[in-house]
Amino acid sequence: MSSQLRAKAFLFDLDGTLVNTIAAAERQYTIWATKLGIDPKPVVEYCHGVRAIEVMQKFTPKGAKITIDDANEWETGFSNDSEGVFVLPGIPELLKKLPKHRWAIVTSGVRAMAEARLRQMDLPVPDVLITADTVTHGKPHPEGYLAAASKLGFRPDECIIFEDAPAGIEAGVSAGIRTIGITTSYKPEPSTKRMFSSMIIMTFWWKSRPTRRSLKSRC
Repeated sequence: MSSQLRAKAFLFDLDGTLVNTIAAAERQYTIWATKLGIDPKPVVEYCHGVRAIEVMQKFTPKGAKITIDDANEWETGFSNDSEGVFVLPGIPELLKKLPKHRWAIVTSGVRAMAEARLRQMDLPVPDVLITADTVTHGKPHPEGYLAAASKLGFRPDECIIFEDAPAGIEAGVSAGIRTIGITTSYKPEPSTKRMFSSMIIMTFWWKSRPTRRSLKSRC
């Protein structure tokens, strides 16, 4: 039996949720880690859904300094890396159906990178775009999603979040917003799935076949 999830507004993560950028992110962090002489594996495992400056601060060797310019340089390399990057199936059709005042993007990337990636993939830039350089606290802090809901003019309980990374899912849960975990791009560890067992794990199949749950926006 199918069921419906109703919401007045939809809040989307960008990388891994609307656009599969996993390969590019992992490639760019591997390059960065290799230059520093550190093992890229833990960096790659941690980076999904987290702001670049926070990834760098966590893994930069003791004594070395990381500045916002370093993070911006990484963001530029990431946005220019389009190899293996693609829009997830059904996303263009979905976004075209949503009224502009009913959806937003909340990303851990900076605004310049986010806008460049959206245009690169021929996707619309939403009126409400919350980025790494417009919040004080990045994911898993709920600030970004709460800001998006507020700017759209809706309460948290009137929204639904679509996320693919543990940090983003935690941000949504902490914000008190219904959060749907998308497994299309990033494949979470079993422990992560258990942590968010109350969330809905699904993939986007808007174009190729019907979903088991239909999502409707209340007018």
